[in-house]
Amino acid sequence: MNLAALLTDSATRHPDHTAIKLDELEISYRQLDEWSAHAAELMREKGVGRGDRLGIMLPNVPQFAVTYYGVLRAGGTVVPMNPLLKGREVRFYLTDPEAKVVFAWHEFAGAARDGAEDTSAEAVIVAPGSFEELPSGPEPISRWSSATPATPW
Repeated sequence: MNLAALLTDSATRHPDHTAIKLDELEISYRQLDEWSAHAAELMREKGVGRGDRLGIMLPNVPQFAVTYYGVLRAGGTVVPMNPLLKGREVRFYLTDPEAKVVFAWHEFAGAARDGAEDTSAEAVIVAPGSFEELPSGPEPISRWSSATPATPW
């Protein structure tokens, strides 16, 4: 079972219930599920597949949940990263688990790009509105995928 399945189930049973609330912003389970499906498709377009590791260098913002569930939906493994890391620390977090992509908050883009520069990882910068207004294109991933079991890194 994949945790993304729990989100999809909640979105089916309680689509208009609030999943995330931050100040005046309220995101329903349906919106969170849809946005994470689009995020998963974005990841697939970047070559992410089952079992791939992806860094999440985001503060406690709604985009964290969207990215987290997107990684799971795409079958990836989340590598949680402190958004205050410096470039050399980001490099370590990306190199050690062989992460393919790091999703970093726009305010920490420099450190994310610096850290990803010497690795094979790509830095994707996330800002408010990043997932809410994704361009229409390929169908979003509507089903979740199971990641292959991996040994701890």
